[in-house]
Amino acid sequence: YRDIYAEKLESIHLLADKINGGLKKLQQAGEDVRMMKIELGQKEIKLQEASKETDVLLVEITDSTAKAQKKQAEVAAVKDVLQNEAMIVSKGKKEAEEDLKAAQPALEDAKNALDAITPGDVKTLKALAKPPELIKRIFDG
Repeated sequence: YRDIYAEKLESIHLLADKINGGLKKLQQAGEDVRMMKIELGQKEIKLQEASKETDVLLVEITDSTAKAQKKQAEVAAVKDVLQNEAMIVSKGKKEAEEDLKAAQPALEDAKNALDAITPGDVKTLKALAKPPELIKRIFDG
């Protein structure tokens, strides 16, 4: 029984470590996505400002179409960069959701196992005059 207990305990610890690792990765991915969204919002504001500047320059400098075209090219480049960053954010979010989906069954199994233990079960085990060695070890820590 000790060997079985040790194997099961090791297996449970391994699963717990994997779940905890997955949760840490999910938390980090969530934080990364949040930070990327903030950066994206700031860059969108910059893009809007650049677009406004371009419109003003087009109105003021109608005789200088070369300058206006250059500014439009700059705005398009910023927009492309932002679109690429938006794709990266989307990819990060998708990966985070996939990690969460992969960890969810193990988490549910762990929750179900904990829910299956009732206070009555613990009282019954504590009330045993001579509990099996395995139960003694569990209660002793």
